[in-house]
Amino acid sequence: MYVFAVPASINERLSSGNVAVREGNDITITCSVFGIPQPEVTWYRQSLTGGLTDEQQQQCQLSTGMAFVLKHLLIINN
Repeated sequence: MYVFAVPASINERLSSGNVAVREGNDITITCSVFGIPQPEVTWYRQSLTGGLTDEQQQQCQLSTGMAFVLKHLLIINN
């Protein structure tokens, strides 16, 4: 029996692209991936992933899985 690895690839047709949502509403963002073995999707805050230690990245991890749900979004002005 032969087992071949297939590199992970994102199916952009089944994934969320740029999305917009009204303040106070919920949104589900999806990332459809394929590969052998099945890839794992991990969501991070974009501004906090670069140049961090593994421990710091783990603290910034938001979720795992192909869908990420944000509830009751609010606009915060700094």
